[in-house]
Amino acid sequence: MFVKQINWKIPTILLVTTVMVTGVALTKKISGLNATLPRLKSSLSLPSMQTLRDDSGWIYAIAITPDGKTLVSGGYGGFMKIWDTKTGELQKTLNAHVDAIESLAISPDSNLVISASWDNEIKLWNLKTGELIHTLKGHSDDIKTIAISPDGKLLASGSTDKTICLWNLSNGKLIKTLENQDWVKSIAFSLDSHTLAAGSENGNIKIWSLIDEGNYILMQHSGAVQSLAFSPDGKMLASGSADHTVKLWQF
Repeated sequence: MFVKQINWKIPTILLVTTVMVTGVALTKKISGLNATLPRLKSSLSLPSMQTLRDDSGWIYAIAITPDGKTLVSGGYGGFMKIWDTKTGELQKTLNAHVDAIESLAISPDSNLVISASWDNEIKLWNLKTGELIHTLKGHSDDIKTIAISPDGKLLASGSTDKTICLWNLSNGKLIKTLENQDWVKSIAFSLDSHTLAAGSENGNIKIWSLIDEGNYILMQHSGAVQSLAFSPDGKMLASGSADHTVKLWQF
């Protein structure tokens, strides 16, 4: 592995808030950047559609299918709930983990939902039936974040054990483990699935090429990098931080 020199532009600061930023997303227009501010407690609001109420405790993670018809939520009690976004009906409740669910992801074909927990485990589920398909064990501490590559082949997981695990999504096998300098708080794949970005507790963002395993570090945030998102054209990366800023990187 080697460190690669890169030409990133000085980041544009798009938003300064009075609270930490916990989520960002990019659309094809820069005006479509969304910042998620305080963490949800016990309800999920879908503007002009439904309010989905969960009385089981704090909601730490949500994921929505590409067609927008199904939403999955997970939280403090380790329960995973599957909702119909049109009717607001709770379709299934799965006792998924023995500890809090911190992150969720849905495969591009909507067949799988993946849950990651403070119990150090990742679980792959059939979204339609609720059947458990695989349990992945490779981390030694809380799993804070997961992401599926856009081509649907890889799953990446980041943990407070300062590692990122790359998994084969089709068979659940561990491919490799990437070392990080601090807790991994957020991860994102580029659109071509060739690049992985990881945000750390110390404010750094580390970028890996999954083709040649080169990596480099961006050091610009003064607080934990809570969220990352690549733009659809792959030319920009947005980062949201506990330092109350959202930054946009162009390369």
